[in-house]
Amino acid sequence: MGSLWIMRMIPARQQALKALVSKNERPFFVLFPQMVKDNARHFMDAAKKRFKKSHIYYSVKTNPHARVLEVLDSSGIGMELVSLRELRAVKSFSGKKIFNAPAATEAELREALAQKCLIIIDNLSQAQLLHSILKGKPLDVGIRVRMDAHRFGFAPQEIKAAIREMESWGLRMVALHAHPGTNQTLQDYHNFLNRVHGLLVDFPPIRILDLGGGFPGNENLRMRKTGIPAYMELVHETLGEFLPQVELVFEVGRSLVEDAMCLVLEVQHAKVVDNAHYALMDSGINVLSKLSMSPLRFIPLQESGEKKHNFFLCGPSMFGSDEFARIFAKLARGDIVVVENVGAYCTELAWNLSRDVPSVLVVEK
Repeated sequence: MGSLWIMRMIPARQQALKALVSKNERPFFVLFPQMVKDNARHFMDAAKKRFKKSHIYYSVKTNPHARVLEVLDSSGIGMELVSLRELRAVKSFSGKKIFNAPAATEAELREALAQKCLIIIDNLSQAQLLHSILKGKPLDVGIRVRMDAHRFGFAPQEIKAAIREMESWGLRMVALHAHPGTNQTLQDYHNFLNRVHGLLVDFPPIRILDLGGGFPGNENLRMRKTGIPAYMELVHETLGEFLPQVELVFEVGRSLVEDAMCLVLEVQHAKVVDNAHYALMDSGINVLSKLSMSPLRFIPLQESGEKKHNFFLCGPSMFGSDEFARIFAKLARGDIVVVENVGAYCTELAWNLSRDVPSVLVVEK
């Protein structure tokens, strides 16, 4: 997986970015669809090598750009959806779909039914609403189990009673869904799988086991000196006794798109304050949200300053917290800095405060 990272740093890729800079106003995102495709293939290969019955779904909220969705759909990846907007974005796709929204509206449930999504039930109120929409017709659904102290899904001790209640409404439980959280280390993921194992021992027979996501992106995997095959091996070792009877599902987000997009910024001004050097950029925390939980990398693409300094990179907003990185470079007005690993959540979490969200340019090579 590390080779994918190196691909973006070769001179040809740098020249492609410089060509975009010469023709387009900054700031802008750059999407590399081939990297999305490569990441999807690597993940699918790792899963198929270990499991005969497995399927990958893309967590659309991670990055719903139309080109991302097209590439993944054509690669045989299903779609995991949480909103009406996302459902509409994939309406023309014929692949498998999961609808997994804890606060689902009636309109969303109706559209999920129309698209034949597997609907994951988060609570009894949602189940009752679905029952009223179906008017007594039976439906195969999934149930979300809360594995940690958060508000999503049913606690393990609530499961059996919830299943009885929902089955009385014609909702047949065929899938169990559990999610480990984001950016899981191997140890964290192993702990999660052990909890799932304990649950499956007493759980009624199911057809689908949905283990959610939680997989790190390529840069985090590289830093941790591991890869997706190691996570697949943990699943096999921990849950192997249950796997011959079930279809295994993974809902993947940042692993497929985090490193497939970069952000190109321009230095608007450079200044010194109390002997500290600041580069005032045309975007900052308005598009680089800490909530993305991505290991951002900052690389000068163009430097014209006289001497290298430790520069604080700051955004344009009037917030003291709009300082998002520190790099050692020769920066001056008009210079360019590229931010890598912005493909997960950055476009979706971007603020439309005072300035427009940067456009996304697509490089197909």
